Amino acid sequence: MKHTPGPWKVVQRGDDYRIEGRRGETVLSINRVTIAMLPDLKLILAAPVMLEALQAVARSFGPGETDSPLHARVNAAIRAAEGEA
Repeated sequence: MKHTPGPWKVVQRGDDYRIEGRRGETVLSINRVTIAMLPDLKLILAAPVMLEALQAVARSFGPGETDSPLHARVNAAIRAAEGEA
């Protein structure tokens, strides 16, 4: 699964929010956002950066380190982000 490349930004119009990709394409549109939803919106917004960081961590494991629990968790998170989990 291919996601819209980051960075993403939030565009707000009243209570409605839209997350846009770097070319202005709509990634996600949310109507009637409440204050309680803002932390989740920020997490969604950070998703491309977090995926890139996880991919960098996965590449940093050396020979013999791929059996570690951390390596398994990093790869599981990448698979989940890519829709494979």
